[in-house]
Amino acid sequence: MWEGLLRPTHLLVILALAVLFFGPKRFPEFGRVLGHGWKGLRSMLQSRDDPPNKGPEDDEGRSSIRRVKALLRDSTENDENR
Repeated sequence: MWEGLLRPTHLLVILALAVLFFGPKRFPEFGRVLGHGWKGLRSMLQSRDDPPNKGPEDDEGRSSIRRVKALLRDSTENDENR
């Protein structure tokens, strides 16, 4: 039933009906909207597949956590030695 649905002649008829229904002035707007939607979809799919970027704040956050842990360890050792 759906086998020959998207033949070139069928696509031309659909395009002609769309021009009659919407008018030729709306087609640039439709193209722009479809282009922005496609670009957004591609960027969303690409960002989902990419691993998260490691930023400089990650290294700083980890080093500050290490410093805090070292300070806590030193303070507990000093308390035990007293």
